[in-house]
Amino acid sequence: MVTIVMKFGGSSMGSSDSIRQCAKIVFRAKAKNRLFVVVSALGGVTDELIRLIDLARSQKPKLIASRLNAIERRHKEVLGGLVSSAHAARVWEEIERPLLEVLISHTSNNQVKMGNILGISRGTLRKKLRQYGMLD
Repeated sequence: MVTIVMKFGGSSMGSSDSIRQCAKIVFRAKAKNRLFVVVSALGGVTDELIRLIDLARSQKPKLIASRLNAIERRHKEVLGGLVSSAHAARVWEEIERPLLEVLISHTSNNQVKMGNILGISRGTLRKKLRQYGMLD
């Protein structure tokens, strides 16, 4: 058995269709080989995250929030093209809950600061925290 490392990123992670194609390649290869699979960000997301760092340095919270929301929408769209809506909701919870936990720690549970970082109102934040059973 041969060991193969496969790395997928950029345009190969650009849409639900391209991700499905990568999965087919992996499943074919795993039948005869030992695999290590490395997957990077969706196409264009790494560049967008670098731009967000620049915006953070320039202290432009509204632009940051807008771009973060666009990244979130894109990920939800791709995820929705891969799994059922029920599975997508569970996957999103697995992503969102730990991020909220980090924010709670980072801001000492200051909901105004958390909302500003996320680009959402305190009310929307409280709804998310309640949804995950994280509201004191």
